[in-house]
Amino acid sequence: MAEWKKRIWLKTLIILLFAGSMALMLLSGGALFYMGTMGYYDQGATKETMMKRELYNMGCNEAWDAYYNWENYGLLALNSTYYAKQNYNMAICLQDEEGTVIFENYTAEQDAYVFEIPIAGYMEYDEETQKEIYRDYTVKCAIDLNFPAEDSFKRTAETVDLLWKLRQINIVVCILSAVGVCFFFICAIRGAGHKAEKDEICLRWEDKLPLDGYWLILAASFTFLLSMSIDMVNNLLRQDWIVRMILAVIAATLACMLVLEAILTLAIRIKAGGWWKNSLIYIILHRIWRGICRIGSCFAYIWRHISMIWRLVLFLVVWFIIELIIVAAGGPETAVWLGLGERIVFMPLLLLLVIGLHRVMEGGEKMAEGDLDYKIDLRMLHGSVKQHAQHLNCISEGMQKAVEARLKSERFKTELITNVSHDIKTPLTSIINYVDLLKKQGLTGEAEEYVNILERQSARLKKLIEDLMEASKASTGNIKAEMQPMQVDLLLSQAIGEYEERFEQCGLEVITCIQPEKAEIMADGRLLWRVLDNLFNNICKYAQEKTRVYIDCYTKEETVYIVLRNISRYQLNIPEEELMERFVRGDSSRHTEGSGLGLSIARSLTQLQNGTLQILIDGDLFKAMLEFPKLC
Repeated sequence: MAEWKKRIWLKTLIILLFAGSMALMLLSGGALFYMGTMGYYDQGATKETMMKRELYNMGCNEAWDAYYNWENYGLLALNSTYYAKQNYNMAICLQDEEGTVIFENYTAEQDAYVFEIPIAGYMEYDEETQKEIYRDYTVKCAIDLNFPAEDSFKRTAETVDLLWKLRQINIVVCILSAVGVCFFFICAIRGAGHKAEKDEICLRWEDKLPLDGYWLILAASFTFLLSMSIDMVNNLLRQDWIVRMILAVIAATLACMLVLEAILTLAIRIKAGGWWKNSLIYIILHRIWRGICRIGSCFAYIWRHISMIWRLVLFLVVWFIIELIIVAAGGPETAVWLGLGERIVFMPLLLLLVIGLHRVMEGGEKMAEGDLDYKIDLRMLHGSVKQHAQHLNCISEGMQKAVEARLKSERFKTELITNVSHDIKTPLTSIINYVDLLKKQGLTGEAEEYVNILERQSARLKKLIEDLMEASKASTGNIKAEMQPMQVDLLLSQAIGEYEERFEQCGLEVITCIQPEKAEIMADGRLLWRVLDNLFNNICKYAQEKTRVYIDCYTKEETVYIVLRNISRYQLNIPEEELMERFVRGDSSRHTEGSGLGLSIARSLTQLQNGTLQILIDGDLFKAMLEFPKLC
């Protein structure tokens, strides 16, 4: 950046030079225009011709003033001293239509510049005839070109003589001042806003004022100074014309400085940015807009938080008021046309609303039936109906994504369990075989005890792998259920008999209540046996010793119930649904052997047979309830 942009004195000098050049350009341009219209630059024009033309214009005005004074006040004779030769360089002769001289101040010299002014149609009132008489008069004027008196005619001749001498120089001055105005204007604009020791644009105190308000102040000051300058120029023919010329130049210079200041403040604001925001118009419009937005936000908030019914009620009330105003202003005929227009306008809108509601209802039914791929067509839907349809589509997409994510997770779990179980099964089989070989070696002492532990733990691991495989198959539905009619009471009695010895070992007393009548259901005997086996095994592991186990089987309406109840050995501090999940055990401290898959497998197998398994916990009371549809 050039350093001159930061020097205050230099920028001040540039502003003064601009204002001076501007004032000089205006004055010279005005003079050039005036001299051009007066013929100073016509071919063959002379100083004498220009002077006579100026004096002619001035003399005409003076003659008319003299005639007006005589006509209205008869002051020509009274002002003979003013019109005397030693005080006035123009000879005036007023004649009527017969050539009779009414008034004459003096006779002009032979070399005087002479002209006549005819005055036609002057009205007089004849008292004798009491009629209006129209007369014609002539004012003859002669200007003494020797100018013996110091009056306005002499000063005009001197001004014409000066302008004639400066006519060519004025052109050069006008061009040079115009070039200076352009040059200094560019320099002022480039240096605007720059200060020493600062690289950013700096705002002056006046630049912080509202732009349009500041411009109004400058415009008022400019108008005052310009009118002052014009007034001074118009009165240059007075004796103090030099002082008036200086004052005109000063006023014009100040006016030009104000114009430059208006441009500079705009340039500084543009460089700094945000010039539009720092204006009264913007502030007023911004506040009005903020008020409108706040009012609109209030109405929008109210509109959003009221139901569709209240929106309809509000619309109908407003429309009813508008109808009353229209009918009151237009009469019955207007009411008829208004009713016809309402039907033409509102019937299509009502039809669109019905179509939209039908689409939304149809989409809700499809989604309720499980068709998550169904999307409501949003075309021709508007307002709350469209918003509700969009919400339903979003719900459908969300449910679809959730289902896909769950299915993906389940597939991953199943594949993981299957692959891991398969990989573990092969080395486990080898371990079991080698343990069996070691037992046949006839080991004794600690070696025999170690082999027994290996056998027991390998059998547990094998059972765990089988449970994992079965749980995986049951959860994914890979197990085929061969449904056939069977009697639940017989299968339940058989299962109790199989576990009778184990119940006794665990110190459990079994109390059964099986209805004597047949309770037939459609089920897979193998899978149902597996369910009962898991439930009984769970009782043996977790039931409190020396307590009773209640096993009931009964029919209620169209459902067959199998209910198992026992007192838990451990504190049951987990929810029922969580207890049904995989790898969850009632024994949180893991004092017993188990995988935590028994109940989960039992529930999955029950669901494959169109039944349900419910777990109920009441304190330490554990209750398992199987439900199957009764075979009619």
